[in-house]
Amino acid sequence: MEPIADQLSRVSAKVNRLVKDHRTLQRENDRLRQELDRKSMALGEAMDRCAHLERQAGILQASAGTLDEDGKREIGRLIDQYVREIDKCIARLGE
Repeated sequence: MEPIADQLSRVSAKVNRLVKDHRTLQRENDRLRQELDRKSMALGEAMDRCAHLERQAGILQASAGTLDEDGKREIGRLIDQYVREIDKCIARLGE
């Protein structure tokens, strides 16, 4: 049977290695979370930009008169949405 001091020494070394590995993994986890946050923000900005460009394309098509009936309905829906948002803003200003 091994002396208790040797067993404690090995257990202590293993615990120290586990603590070190935990710290390393925690740092990597933090780094990956930050990267995920950056990529999520970039994706959100890209999606907003895409939606904006799609609206602009629709407006250009509407002004050129090349829209089909679905496109005209979509433009009408967007205009109605903008008018509602403007009305809400005016109502808030009046409060």
